[in-house]
Amino acid sequence: MKAVQSIILFFPIYWWGMPAILKGWVDRVFTNRWAFEWSPEAGAQPRLNGLTVHVICTGGAKNESYFKHGYENAIQKIIGEGLFEYVGAKVESFHVFGDSETPEGIIEIMKKVLFFSYIKRYIMTTNAPEYTSKYSDEEKKLAEHLIGLEKKALDRWFKGDVSGYRALWSERSFTYFDAVVKERVEDFETINVFLESIDGKLFAEKYDFRSPRIQFGTDIAVLTYQLFAETNLIDMEYNVIEVFQKESDEWRVIHSTWSFIRPMDKKFPNLQNIV
Repeated sequence: MKAVQSIILFFPIYWWGMPAILKGWVDRVFTNRWAFEWSPEAGAQPRLNGLTVHVICTGGAKNESYFKHGYENAIQKIIGEGLFEYVGAKVESFHVFGDSETPEGIIEIMKKVLFFSYIKRYIMTTNAPEYTSKYSDEEKKLAEHLIGLEKKALDRWFKGDVSGYRALWSERSFTYFDAVVKERVEDFETINVFLESIDGKLFAEKYDFRSPRIQFGTDIAVLTYQLFAETNLIDMEYNVIEVFQKESDEWRVIHSTWSFIRPMDKKFPNLQNIV
């Protein structure tokens, strides 16, 4: 689950809820200190920001029965808000299909599921940059995975939580440049001191992750993108480079560069606040 960017729950409705085996999986997986972090001081803090969810429920009763009794709104409240929004995930689609116990009903459900899948695939394909057409199927999946890792780290970063980058940046071999360091940072231990110094201090309500692109080598990949965010410390406008390398079965960043976009156009009245 650590590497998962999106999950699909496709289940039959049992007594206005999910089957026991699925509920048991949710109870065992979405736990404190993994899916969320709870403390008496801060309350519950979501940890699955960036995860997307699609839910499809099927039931034996007619659709009209579920709509009449408000089941669709109720299940969306329970699963969408009570579970996934609580841990920071985003529910991108939610469907309730009735009449699942007749051949005709099953055919209709499958048509709808295939239609939604086609539309989503069509939108993703038509909006994809031209260079992605040169990716192999494996490279497409890996590009989505690496971009997802970076976005999960950013989601936490702008909530004052540095743990995403602490986990993503390689402890074995790591170097770093940004706009204000005078020399290259040579190891993870040094950058970790910086991470500890800023933990819980940098916040932004939103950020803009623009034009990500992955270029591949052998067991290595380069992610470049532009980052924009108005934080409590600085207005960020960065060109970002992340060099990924495969370490055992995990991908880690071995070099990171964050540089200002056109620094000659900027005014820095208070340099000590630059992050």
